[in-house]
Amino acid sequence: NLAYALSKMGKKVLAIDFDQQASLTNYLNFGLDGEYYYSIYELLIKIFRGISPEDDEYLASCSLEELIDKTIVRPTYLVREVQVDEEGKRTVVNAQKEFGFDLLPSVIDLADFELELAQSSEFTKKAYYLNALVGDIMDHREYDYILIDCNPSLGVLTMNAIIAGLDGIIIPTNLDLMSTRGIMSLLGKIADTQDSLYRATKGKVFHKGVIGIVMNLYSDKRVVDRKLSTDIDNFYPLYVFKSAIPDSAMAKRAVLEGVIYSMKYPKAEKAYEALAKELIKRMDKMEKDEQHITYSFDFESRKVVMENLDTREKILVEDAMASKAKEE
Repeated sequence: NLAYALSKMGKKVLAIDFDQQASLTNYLNFGLDGEYYYSIYELLIKIFRGISPEDDEYLASCSLEELIDKTIVRPTYLVREVQVDEEGKRTVVNAQKEFGFDLLPSVIDLADFELELAQSSEFTKKAYYLNALVGDIMDHREYDYILIDCNPSLGVLTMNAIIAGLDGIIIPTNLDLMSTRGIMSLLGKIADTQDSLYRATKGKVFHKGVIGIVMNLYSDKRVVDRKLSTDIDNFYPLYVFKSAIPDSAMAKRAVLEGVIYSMKYPKAEKAYEALAKELIKRMDKMEKDEQHITYSFDFESRKVVMENLDTREKILVEDAMASKAKEE
């Protein structure tokens, strides 16, 4: 939905499905017919350990750039159009229409790659393969935005996604207790990544960390949604996007019809358009600020801690929230 909104603004967007369940891939009507297709798995394997001619002759002989071109696809959806022939006869036909952005599809074999990474003895490299692939893609193709969709876990694949997302991470959350509690653990992983990159490069490379939190499938009619959204805004010294994504039965209906939620529900369309504009504005501000700040959750004190990587100064949540209020 966000890729669709950005593409409608004229941005060139690539959506990377980095989930072994391939939910994004299937959501965009790709890989549903059971036919074999090249995916992010083959690209990562080619970078990670190479491919022998016995396994796949084409993959072994082609360059990484050739495989990138063969793997990245332009997803489509089905529309019914009326065609008029020379005699004026009208016929309703099925046609495929592009969503407007590129997709790097996933496949269940990505779970095998995760297992290989977990068993690898190259501890310093195992979290950097997606970052290397994204760099190769950017060298070969021009994109304004690359969005990486990953599963809600803290395994080695997610660590790859965090490191690859140097320009920032968007945390979408449903308004339920378990989802919002998961933010705490995620903040720690992101902070560790920021700190290790900053130390390893002596401050030359800085991961921008969390861009902001997005309230997903929100309804202001539900008391629990209003309470949790207020709690998130008050508790975390992070930017919370004002553009919340509205809940609707249309979300499930869109999946059944093979279209994007924001194409089916006008309120969702407006929300994602507002989110895309807010995202661009937020990233521009982060680029100008150039603050080397991390956020983590201290489980002993049950408080969020801000740390300035330049000065190593740590600030507890009370002062952090004061800084947030001042910024807003």
